[in-house]
Amino acid sequence: MDLTDQYWEKYLWAKPFADAEDLDSLIPLVPYKQYLPSEPTHPRAFIPNYVRWAKRKELDFTCPITGWKETDFFHDIAGNGAVRMVGRLTVDHIIPGSLGGMTTDENIQMISEFANVKKGNRQITNQELREQLLSTHKKVDERYDELLSVLRKYEVNQFRMGSARMTK
Repeated sequence: MDLTDQYWEKYLWAKPFADAEDLDSLIPLVPYKQYLPSEPTHPRAFIPNYVRWAKRKELDFTCPITGWKETDFFHDIAGNGAVRMVGRLTVDHIIPGSLGGMTTDENIQMISEFANVKKGNRQITNQELREQLLSTHKKVDERYDELLSVLRKYEVNQFRMGSARMTK
C-alpha cells in the first residue's frame, strides 16, 4: 500500500466501483501525476479516482451547490446559449490551495464543474455560491424529458435551443 492509499484508506472500498466507471479515461494519469507532489496532503496533491467516486456516491451524484444531478441539463434563466449537462462532479478545495488550503478529506468537496469554475479560487460559502448560480441559471424543466432521454442515449452533453434556419 503506497502513501496515497494509506492516507485515503477509508475510501479503499470504492476502488472496484471507480475502476468499473473507468475514470482513468477521463483523467489521463501518467502526464498529470508525474508533476504532482507525493505528499497526499499537499495543496496540489492528486486525489485518487476511487476517492472521487466515493465522495460523489456520498452525495448521490448530486451537486450540493445547485441540487442538480450529474445527468441533469441546465441553461441560463433567459434561455440563451447552450443547454448543458451538469456532468461529473469535480473536486473543489473549500479553502483554495492558492490561499493555503490543503488536500485533506475535510477541505475537499465534490461540486459540479459549473459551480467549481464560478467559484474559482475565492473563499466563498456554498450558500453565497448557490445564490449566485441559481440567480442566473436553471435546470431544464421536465417538458424536455423525451428530448433529454435521446440526448443521454447518444451521450450529447450540450445542445442549442431555438428554431433552426433552413437555407436552400
